[in-house]
Amino acid sequence: MPNNGIRQPVYQPPQELSQDGEVEIFYAIEGYNVADLGFGTADAKTFTLSFWVNSSVTGTYGVGFENTAGTYTYVGTYTVNSANTWEQKTITVTGPTSGTFDKTNDRGLTLRFDLGSGSGFEQAAGSWVNSGSTRNRTSGCVTWITNSGATFYLTGVQLEVGTVATSFDFRSYGTELNLCYRYFQLAQAGFGRWSGSNVLISPVFMTAMRTGPTANYQGTVKVENYAGTDPTISGVVNQSDARFTGLEFVRYLS
Repeated sequence: MPNNGIRQPVYQPPQELSQDGEVEIFYAIEGYNVADLGFGTADAKTFTLSFWVNSSVTGTYGVGFENTAGTYTYVGTYTVNSANTWEQKTITVTGPTSGTFDKTNDRGLTLRFDLGSGSGFEQAAGSWVNSGSTRNRTSGCVTWITNSGATFYLTGVQLEVGTVATSFDFRSYGTELNLCYRYFQLAQAGFGRWSGSNVLISPVFMTAMRTGPTANYQGTVKVENYAGTDPTISGVVNQSDARFTGLEFVRYLS
C-alpha cells in the first residue's frame, strides 16, 4: 500500500443537504491515457478500478464513472466493512460501447468517489446510462458527510484493463514528478522584451504541458526599461498562441 494519499475530514456537517449537493473526491483521466480502451466503440474493453480506503463510517459507498461531457455515466459500489481500518477494494466495469470519450488531452474518463451527495446524483449500479449529468452513488449509499468528526482516507488508486486488479504500480520519484509537470509547473522567468506597453517573458518549461497553461506570478516582479525606470505591473495576460503550448510560454506583464 502506498505511503501517501488523500485525507478528508468532516469538521462541520451540513445542516441540510439538498438533492443537488455534490460531495465527492474526483479525478479526470486524460484522454491519451485511456484511448487504448476503445470507449464509445463496439470494441470497448472491460477495466478494473482498485484502491485502498479507510473510513470511520461503515456501509456502502458509490464511485461514479463518466464520459468527457459528464452525460454518460456508470455507478459502481463497494463496502467499508470495518471502521478506521485499511481495506482494499475493486470495482470491475464493462467498457462503454456508447457515449463520446475524448482520446487526446481533454477528459477521457472521470472518476467520482462519493461522500454523501444528494439524491440528484443517484443511479442504479452496474450499467452505463445516458443520464445527462453526473452520477456517483446509489440510493443505498451512506451519507458520510453528515457524520461529525468523520474521516476518510484514499490511496493506491489504479485503473487497468481486464477483470483482475494487480499490485499497485510503484513508479520512481523522478518519473512521478515529470508526470506531474504536465499539469503544473513553477517556471523561472527568463529574459524579456518590450512590446508596446507590455513586457514579454518566456519561461522554459521542464516538460511539455497538457495544454496552454494559465500563468500567475509570485513575489516581487521587477521590470526595468532602457530609461532605468520601474513600470508598475498591473497583471498577467496569458498568451493563447498554440505555438507556446509546451516547451515555451509567453506571458504579458503590463
